[in-house]
Order: sequence, then structure tokens, then C-alpha cells
Amino acid sequence: MSDQTRIMSLKDRLYLHPLDKYEKYGRFPWALVVQLLIVLMTTCQALLIVNRNTSYSYDQYQLFNKMFLNLNVEGSDTEILNQFTIYHIQELSTYIQQTVSKYFNINSYTIDQYSYEYEDNGDKEPATLLVSYIGHDWKDKGYKNIYYLTEEDLGPFSHYNVRKYLGDVERFEIEFHLIHHLNSNMDVSSNCYHWKIVQFYDFHNHGSIHVSLKTTRTTCSSKEFNIFENYLWIGAMVFLLGCFSLGIVCAYLLKRAMIMAHIKKGHEMDTWNAWESLRFREKIKFINLWVIFTVIGNLAQIFAGILTLIDQDTVLQVHEQIIGIACFCAWVGLVRFIEHSSNSYIIVNTLKRSFGKLLPYLVGILPIFMAYVFLGMCMFWKTGLYPTTTAGMVTNFAILNGDSVYGFFASCVADNSVLGQLYMFTFIVFFICCVHNIFIAIIQEGFASLNERPVRKHRVESSESDTDEFPMEPPPLKASAEEQKKSEDAKKSRMALKMILKGSKPDSSLLDENTQKAIGRIVSFGKDVERILQKMQMLASPQQGVSVDRDEIVKQLVITLNEQKETINNILTNI
Repeated sequence: MSDQTRIMSLKDRLYLHPLDKYEKYGRFPWALVVQLLIVLMTTCQALLIVNRNTSYSYDQYQLFNKMFLNLNVEGSDTEILNQFTIYHIQELSTYIQQTVSKYFNINSYTIDQYSYEYEDNGDKEPATLLVSYIGHDWKDKGYKNIYYLTEEDLGPFSHYNVRKYLGDVERFEIEFHLIHHLNSNMDVSSNCYHWKIVQFYDFHNHGSIHVSLKTTRTTCSSKEFNIFENYLWIGAMVFLLGCFSLGIVCAYLLKRAMIMAHIKKGHEMDTWNAWESLRFREKIKFINLWVIFTVIGNLAQIFAGILTLIDQDTVLQVHEQIIGIACFCAWVGLVRFIEHSSNSYIIVNTLKRSFGKLLPYLVGILPIFMAYVFLGMCMFWKTGLYPTTTAGMVTNFAILNGDSVYGFFASCVADNSVLGQLYMFTFIVFFICCVHNIFIAIIQEGFASLNERPVRKHRVESSESDTDEFPMEPPPLKASAEEQKKSEDAKKSRMALKMILKGSKPDSSLLDENTQKAIGRIVSFGKDVERILQKMQMLASPQQGVSVDRDEIVKQLVITLNEQKETINNILTNI
């Protein structure tokens, strides 16, 4: 019997890798083909749609940074500064006046043409000021949390004592809206974008005001929809492939559930009943990290495809992030298809071997690392390296990896000569010389173990692991006789299951008396059925010159069913 036509064993159906099924049984690896197509399409999305849109958006952000944030940036300055600091009250009023004026006269300061949203009376939509106050008595003072700013009216900065007003303010923001119409022949996904530009003024520390800028773009609602324009068909392909891949994952889970339910119940069941018949602990064994990762990637690919097709009034940054996740999961998902090649899969196998030691090691190191972070926040806050817990963790992680060590060292020593040196020397010696090297040694040990104890191909999961390679630990000395018997029975059950999965007959020493009797009845029943089938075959194929007695065949079939009905019920009851 050829490899392509022979029946697949139960163990291979459950655990054999798709490429090995193709080599051994000729089963075409559709999942691999779908994954390769998803990689191709999501990569096209990232390059042809996102990359070109983000290149356009980056140029716009540079322009808006000049118009609404760093007003004094020169053309030779290519670096975008994401923050501007205001120290004087008059500087604040002038800054707000200039940005509002630039908004209402934007085309006087730009090369390209921009348009506005208009109110019902035909006036340009004003800038919106949103204010967050410190206390709860701001209404009693006549303040509002929303103001509409024009060139002639700057809201609270025109009507109140600005210094007194800011004493009750925690933070505020000014929101602008612009529309940018593009030539329809430009290689971007839309010929019209709506830009929302927001200036954030942070004054919660009441020293200086830190201004930052955030831009959000959406496609205009008036954009014409054409699936064949600007690579929108790629989004449709990604959507279909994501759905198909998700269907393959669901079919894989349900197929394994049906196999396990058939083993457990002893008879065929429909898909839904097979899934429902399994306990939660049995279901969860089907879901490994690759299944979870694939499902997350498929969902991202489906949503990315949908948003590409209906991206009107959609925040494009969210759309681009989803495409990034979809492409990331597609590329990483390819790794699971090289699992059958130990050399290509070596990075995953190394991490598996190392993870058992790495996780407890990191848990033990984390308290010491956090101790240094909080110590730095309390001692060296003047350096600006430890303004928050997160920033302190980033600073120390950078030092740990040898990044800007001299600059950080100099800042801490300048703030406190003795304590700065003590802090930096102890942190560097301990984490770089000890922690970092031990971390590398653990991974090296995991890598070296792959040569000493190579990973077995098609190895059954831990719940059905080979007991001869990984023998069970002996029961504890103080275990009762009943516990020892249960442990021994469990060991025999695993060995019997291993032999059944391999398609061989279990050793009788592994089976209890009731199981052996049930197997004996099954064997006897099989012989009876075989004998009756031979008799029926003789009746159906008589000697030459003798006609077929169809009535006798039907009679023998009825007798067989009636005789064996009780035997079948008895076997099913006792198994």
C-alpha cells in the first residue's frame, strides 16, 4: 500500500506536522499555502498602502509641528521636537495668539492649499479650547470648560486675568480642524484627508507649561469608493484569507475534539456534541500558544481588510496599527511551519528549554531592579532621568544594556558626587557583570542541550508523553498502598494509550481483568462476524451453474443482526 493511500494512524492524525503529513501521506499542506498568501498580502498592505500614506502623513506632521508647536523651527532643522516649554505669562498669550492666527490664515504660511469646515452661517469653524480645572468651584467663578477661539476673541486669555485664571487650571488643549484635498493621481489611499490637530498644554505641576502636539487624520466622507483603486483589492484579499485561515483553525480544533470524543465515548458523534462532551481541561489541551497567536493574527487581518474597504471617517492611525499587527502575526506565524526542521526551529526550541529557568530567575531579579529604580527616582530626580517609574525603568534598562552609560553616569555624579558614583558603580557591576552574563549563560545552556538531548520529532504532548523516555518519579515513601496503586494504574494507562496511538496491541500486563474480558468479547465477536460474512459471501458467489439465493442472504443477515445485537449491547455496557 502506497504512502498516499494508506490510512493515517491515530497518533499521526493528532500530532503529526502538516509538512510531515504531506511527505508521509500526501496530504497537501493547505494551511501553509494560506499562511504564505497572508504573508504576501499583508506585506503588500504594509508597503503599498501604509508606507505611502505614512510618508505623506510624516511630511504633514513636520508642517503642523512648525505651524502649531515649534514656531521658530528653521528649514534646516529636520528633527521633529515633540515638545515646547513656555516659561512666561506673556509668552503664553503670544504663543496662543500666533497659533490661532496661523490656523485662520493657514494658506498664507504653507505651500499647499488647505480648506476649513464651515458653520451654518458661512464662517470658518473656530478653534476649540477644552479646559481641565484643579478644583470643583470653577463654575462659581464663571469659568467654562469649553471656549471657541477666534482671532479677535481668545476666550479666557482675552477676558480674564491670565495669571489668576491659570491658578485654577490643571491642563488645557486647543483643537483645530483642516481639510487637505490632493490630486487624485497621487499614490495614496485617498484624495482627501481631514486633519484634527490638537495642542496639549500641561500645567499640572504649575511651574512651566509643556506644550505637545497630536495629529489625527481620517479620510473625508465625500471620498469616492472604488475597490480597484489604490490597492483596495489587497484589503479584500486579506479579509478573505484571514477568514479562511480562521476557519482552518476552527476545523483543526473540532477535528481533534471529535477524535478525542470518539476515543472517550467509543462511538461517532457529530461535531457540536463531540465538543460539548469534552471537559474544559480536555478542551484547553488543544489550544497551544501557536493557536492563540494564529487566532489573534487572523482577527487582526480580518479587521484590517474591513477597515481598508470602509475607511471613511476611520482614524487611520488605528487602521495602520491593525495592519502592522496583522503583518507581524503573519510573518511570525510562518515559524510554526518549520517546526519539523530542528535546525530552522532552533530559536523556539532554545527558548523552550531555557524558559523553565529564565522565568524564576527574572522573578528573583525584578525586586532588585525595581529597588534601584525607586532609589534613583528619590535621589536623582534633578537629572531628569527618573521623572516617573516608567522613565526610571527605561533609564536603568538602557544602562544595563550599555547604552549612554557615560552620559547617565555623569548626570548622577554631577547631582551627587558620592551617592551618584556609589549608585552607578553598584548597579553596573551587579547587573552587567552578574545578571546580564547569567542570563546569557542560561540561554547558552538551553542551546547546548539541543545537541545533547535533541528534540524528538512528532513527540506527543506532555499529557500523553512517552513514559520510557520520561519515566515517572517513584511514589513518595510515605504514600499509602491505595495511592501507590493509583500511581501504578496511571502509569499503565499512559503506556497502553501510547501503544494504542501507535496502532499496536497493548501488552496484557497493562490491562486490568475487566478490560481483558471486554477485549476478549470484542475478539470473539469479530470472529463470529467474520465467519458469518464468509458464509454470506459464499451464498452471494455460488459455484458455476447455481443461481444466487437472495432470500437466503437476507435471512442470514437478519439472523446475524439478531444474534449479535445482545453481544454488542453487552460489550458497550462493559467497556
